[in-house]
Amino acid sequence: MTKSCGIVVLILFLISGLYGQTGFYDLFEPVNSFTLSLPDSVPPMGEIRDIDVNPSGEMFLLEGGGSRIMKFSRKGVFVKQWGGKNAVGKYHLSVLGSAFIDTSRSELIVADWLKGRVVFFDYNGKYKDSFLTSSHLIGIDGAIPHPTEKNWYAIGGIIAQNHQFFREKEYYAKGMHIFDRKGKYRESAFDLYRKEILEKNNFNYLTTVLNLHGNNIIAGYITSYKISIINPEGKIERYLNEKPDKWHQLEISAEDAFKDLLYSFSTIRSIDVHNDHIIVLYSYYSQEEKTLLSTPQLLIYNPSNVLIGNGIEVSWLSGNDNQNARIFRKGFDGLFYAVRLKDGSDENSGYEVGLFKPRF
Repeated sequence: MTKSCGIVVLILFLISGLYGQTGFYDLFEPVNSFTLSLPDSVPPMGEIRDIDVNPSGEMFLLEGGGSRIMKFSRKGVFVKQWGGKNAVGKYHLSVLGSAFIDTSRSELIVADWLKGRVVFFDYNGKYKDSFLTSSHLIGIDGAIPHPTEKNWYAIGGIIAQNHQFFREKEYYAKGMHIFDRKGKYRESAFDLYRKEILEKNNFNYLTTVLNLHGNNIIAGYITSYKISIINPEGKIERYLNEKPDKWHQLEISAEDAFKDLLYSFSTIRSIDVHNDHIIVLYSYYSQEEKTLLSTPQLLIYNPSNVLIGNGIEVSWLSGNDNQNARIFRKGFDGLFYAVRLKDGSDENSGYEVGLFKPRF
């Protein structure tokens, strides 16, 4: 693409984004797609929670319930697997939350949700290190390197009741927390949630999605639909999308609050950054249909944090009934990796990966 053509595409993107007319393929050019192949000796993959890609193009997929880590070549050929509920010792993993490649150490960082454990592996699956957050947090969703300090990490999770920041018995606090590699706790940036909402329903509704944006951290609170920018000191600088959270108010009952939570807000699935644009993948809950819509959508914020794209349907991921398979993550090659169930059916049919090049 020439420089003049690039400028035209960018102008059209900005104009159409403002008016909600941009389509997915106007923004992302399909590059390739392939089926992830498994040998007969390896059981089919269950629900896929996350994917990340190292600089060599090798893909690491996290299996949710089965708790395996599966490595594939850049062409989708199975290389190896490790972890899982039947593994022993340091390799035993419970319900997995997220994967993140740390190129500074050539490590795969895995959030072991149920254990409240952050685990570090090399690219060949060799265990390197781990630390526990369970004295402070109830389950962890994500773990990423701190943007400016070596050996410190940003963790997404729910603060435990005995934590120093836990003020009111009717609330839990959910958000981003900073730990060092030994498990030492330092700071939190969080929102309060009604305890009765969580106890009546499920902690998974309040997952925190994390990513890096320069020297800051982006945190997406999955159901309250807040996206916050957090500085290296762990303080919330601003929200990208301040919305009224009336369900936080005391006069709203837990039952009404949870209904409002589902009917009025979207479910954030991933956050990434490209050319200083923040890209958020989310699934929208339809009050009329009482279900998550079958096609996830994108929000795109420009470098000034102005929303320029809203409701852009990721059509390649449509028709997939397994919400956890709807993944859209940027690799080190600049491409976005999308994961969906093959033929939109069930896990036994396998998974497909689509590669997309941003046009902006």
